[in-house]
Amino acid sequence: PYDNDPYKRLVLCAKRAQKMGVIKGILLHQGCADEGQKDWPARVKRVYTRLLNDLQLNEAEVPLICGEVVQTDMGGACGSHNAIINRITDAVPNAYVVSSADCPMYMGDGLNVHFSPEGYRMMGHRYAEVALKILGQTKKIDFDYDNGYFPFAEGAFNSSIYKQGNSTITEDKIEHKATDSGNLCGWRFSKGIDLSPAKYLVVKLKEAATYSPKVCIYDTDDCLNACYKFDMGTEQTACIDLHAMTTSKGETIDPSHIYLVGISTTTSSALNIEKVFLSEDGTTPTTAIDAIGEDANTLKQMGNGVYYDLMGRKISSPRKGIYIKDNKKVYLK
Repeated sequence: PYDNDPYKRLVLCAKRAQKMGVIKGILLHQGCADEGQKDWPARVKRVYTRLLNDLQLNEAEVPLICGEVVQTDMGGACGSHNAIINRITDAVPNAYVVSSADCPMYMGDGLNVHFSPEGYRMMGHRYAEVALKILGQTKKIDFDYDNGYFPFAEGAFNSSIYKQGNSTITEDKIEHKATDSGNLCGWRFSKGIDLSPAKYLVVKLKEAATYSPKVCIYDTDDCLNACYKFDMGTEQTACIDLHAMTTSKGETIDPSHIYLVGISTTTSSALNIEKVFLSEDGTTPTTAIDAIGEDANTLKQMGNGVYYDLMGRKISSPRKGIYIKDNKKVYLK
């Protein structure tokens, strides 16, 4: 069907629809294929991202709405896959899951994978309820990083980017415990961020872990792809040279296009994160410096041999730190 290219057909139909209307969301109704495959959320993310790109859609404005399959207690043969479907919000921040609880199964074909007509009508109502609830709303994907790219805040730190984990987040620390071995937690950036102006990324724990957590940095928005890994061993601090990152295959990680900064953990011990920050010397934190110099008038004013701090304020007696001087970022030791 569709000349063996159903994706091409999907995009064609969507583009035709865009000539007369506006796409407000993408709905995915999962069938019985792929049941039990743990990388399902990441593969769905790939298709979702392709659709956004091919249709020139904004992720923050076009949510992904996914429905569960027939529940196990209703006789569904693939009901265990619902636990994986519910992890789609880890891969796609602007995703919503529609429950299939109490939706009857079709008994006529003996496959135990399809809803009955009544079950499909119930799911249809639930899809509509979720769509109406979020219609006209936008779910914030990227955050205000004026105080750094790695805020300790609900909605910014993701406990279950890959496999499951739980976190307690306060302003001064993140207490994290993996519930699945190989859990990846951390920060995602849907549009990518540029860390290249900084030299180091520093990850500091409140106390050294006993199970060798790994700091993982991705230059693609796909946690199944190869990444840079820094094995912390039993060290309390990781100081990562952002301009010397390679994958296990020797591929270079581009610091100007970072989509994910996380920590891979096991279930053997809790992880207490104290601080994650950019640095020029591996010790002193810096702020998000890529926002400096966007205004031409500000740059013109700064190009006079005088020192300015990263907020654009004139400094008469600069001390150790990062400043703007003659339109360039400089570090004073």
